[in-house]
Amino acid sequence: MKKSILLMFALVMLASFVSALMLDSRIMPPVPDGGNIVGGNQYYSVNYDGEGEAAVLVKLEVQNIGKKNLTDLSFEIPGSNIRIINMVQEYYDKVPQCVEYEDICTKYSDGQCVEYARKCKRYYDQIIYPPKYYPIAYEKEQLSESTFLRFNMPKEIPLQENAVVLIYYKSKDYASNSLMAYNIHFETIKINADTQNVRVAINVDQDLVLEGKKAEVNYRDNFVMAEKSLAAPIAVGASSDSLQQLSSFVTYAEGYVKTASGLDPLESFSVRGRYARSWIALHWLGTVLALLGLVVFCMGLYSIYVKKISKLKHGSLIAKTVGLGIASSVSILLLWFLASFLVNLVRQSLDYQTANLFAVLLYLMTGLMMLLIFFGPALYMGVKHGLMAGIWTVVSTVAFMFVLIIVVLVFFLLFGTGQQYPGPIYKMMGCVAETATN
Repeated sequence: MKKSILLMFALVMLASFVSALMLDSRIMPPVPDGGNIVGGNQYYSVNYDGEGEAAVLVKLEVQNIGKKNLTDLSFEIPGSNIRIINMVQEYYDKVPQCVEYEDICTKYSDGQCVEYARKCKRYYDQIIYPPKYYPIAYEKEQLSESTFLRFNMPKEIPLQENAVVLIYYKSKDYASNSLMAYNIHFETIKINADTQNVRVAINVDQDLVLEGKKAEVNYRDNFVMAEKSLAAPIAVGASSDSLQQLSSFVTYAEGYVKTASGLDPLESFSVRGRYARSWIALHWLGTVLALLGLVVFCMGLYSIYVKKISKLKHGSLIAKTVGLGIASSVSILLLWFLASFLVNLVRQSLDYQTANLFAVLLYLMTGLMMLLIFFGPALYMGVKHGLMAGIWTVVSTVAFMFVLIIVVLVFFLLFGTGQQYPGPIYKMMGCVAETATN
């Protein structure tokens, strides 16, 4: 009995020890070649054009917390058709500055110090702005589904400091044509190190529509700057205002933004989405279903109107009441959409103060017209057919307006382009799914 208890205790201790070793192996990051443990951040600004090609501007920040200076780096870019435009290292020169002095005796006389010299006791490295940029000569190896790059750092990175690399490349591997739209499946760079934070900002050319985000002119302007700055030859160690602006831009780029954190070595982050040349092309399925639903709804109303209401005792009066209620509710809703469209158009065409003035006037006129459409038919029916006819006209208008609002709300929930709260169908189609994949 005692032997069995001791054997069981030994097995439990062995299992605990093995589990602890496995846990430590999962927690401890791998050590790349050379004994350096590196990690850092990745920032992406991705711009898609009308042919499905992605222009990618990347800023890699790699921290050297190893045992010696970081002299070389390598990483893997997912995709079999990657065209590297240029790659540079961003580097800040440093000069030593004294922060603490001490007086040291340099001459004694009769046991007393008669001459002192001031020497620096403690230094710190002062960063010199602006940064300088160094072209990177890399070796490229084409793998089956990715492109592997390795290179020596033009400037070695001391311990506890960051290496910053700007990369500009293009690829058609990050989008696939699906009927009238493109499906986005962008994947980030894989590096043999732990990555603390990844930030991906996706946008499209100005004449395209990105699901979940409206395109802005400044995105294209920044990529035009990237074409001019990174595609042209760069002098070794030269300062560049445009490259410095691009470095800041990619860090805080707006658009369709997705983030991830705590990526393991050789792990990437994927972002999915859709874009097309027009809203109809992007949402053709929802538009067709909405039109079919509208046709079925109208046919149902017509059937009720002809077969049921017209055969009642006061069918003619009820038919007029219901018909005016439907017409009023549809007119009010269309008028509101028209006013919203005109206000957006005015705000895009005029300056801020003038646009606000016109917006107030448009909303005021729209409100007066909506009141006229709402109460006009009811007043007409009340004067011609009595008070109850007017009341029922108001009731039918409110009822059908409520139905139309529900239909419109369901349509936008199912097929809308909300970035933070997409609809169920939008989710099922995989339009905003982002996963971390090896």
